[in-house]
Amino acid sequence: NFQLRADGEQLELLRTTDGTLIHGYRPFPPQAPDQSYGVSQSLGDETVLVPSETEAKYIVPTDTDLGMRWIERAFDDTDWTAAQTGIGYESSGSNYAPLLNTRVEAGIPGFYARIRFDLPDVTVISQLNLYMKYDDGFVAYLNGQRVASANAPENPEYSSISTAERRDADAVMFERFDISSAKQRLLPTGNILAIHALNRNASSSDLL
Repeated sequence: NFQLRADGEQLELLRTTDGTLIHGYRPFPPQAPDQSYGVSQSLGDETVLVPSETEAKYIVPTDTDLGMRWIERAFDDTDWTAAQTGIGYESSGSNYAPLLNTRVEAGIPGFYARIRFDLPDVTVISQLNLYMKYDDGFVAYLNGQRVASANAPENPEYSSISTAERRDADAVMFERFDISSAKQRLLPTGNILAIHALNRNASSSDLL
């Protein structure tokens, strides 16, 4: 009957030929009488600070030498590999190829990435969101503070893996994380978004 439960439920638009997820709400939010809900056709007054495809530096850590220094603004990542997001690998038809601008070696538990960005007027920010496409988990840090995570251990180490596996169809859709509590950490220049990408295991067929 194409009705939605008033308390919200999952809603997906799938391609009929192969079942590929085109768009999805997980969940569709609770409904209110005489109020419509839909997808905005523009960002309005939303400002993108870090675009989907942007310059980054990454490294596949092999020991504990970096500790947690790598998430700090002052950390020297000169020797890290230059990259462009998205970063990862695909080896078994997970449809990540269009998202991968930098491919890393397969069979790793994860990697560290650092993205630098500026925001000349920090006073204009009223809300701060992080949109992520990921497989299987991640931890994100803004200027040294943990601001978001998914399928991640409480205290991840260099060899940590994700705590759960994520469906490929979910991984290619943006998930929004409200990180407004960290907006006071934003600076006019030299902000660092640091991401620890987590694989489910070293034999996983993909990482994003």
